[in-house]
Amino acid sequence: MQLEELKFEEFNAPSGRATPFVTLNANAKIYLSTATSNIYEVNDEKYPAVKMYYDKEQKVIAIKPLEQMEEGALPLKSPKYGGAFINGISFATKYDLMSEGRILPVFVGKYLVEKKQVSGLGNVLLFDLKAKHK
Repeated sequence: MQLEELKFEEFNAPSGRATPFVTLNANAKIYLSTATSNIYEVNDEKYPAVKMYYDKEQKVIAIKPLEQMEEGALPLKSPKYGGAFINGISFATKYDLMSEGRILPVFVGKYLVEKKQVSGLGNVLLFDLKAKHK
């Protein structure tokens, strides 16, 4: 190997985390990581609200960002430090994900999130409650 023949390319790591996650905490707040917010461009300036969907059999949650508030939607909040969050108490209560005012411990945690096109819903962010990230 001749050193003068090597053609190095500089790698510049992206700032912040690059893997999109959603975190569901014990108080039923659904946090979209900064990476999720950046990669999928989900923030309260662009999308002030979301519609939530749940597949009870598969235990998959879908979040559809909305360009304006509509009936049945939840507000999306984007703190100054990055990411976004949804207060999911009413959602978690309806789908029996809570007990005694707290999310069931089996659901508290971090999940990988993906953007997918779903028939009848359009583009949504999906995460699987059976696939908690370690």
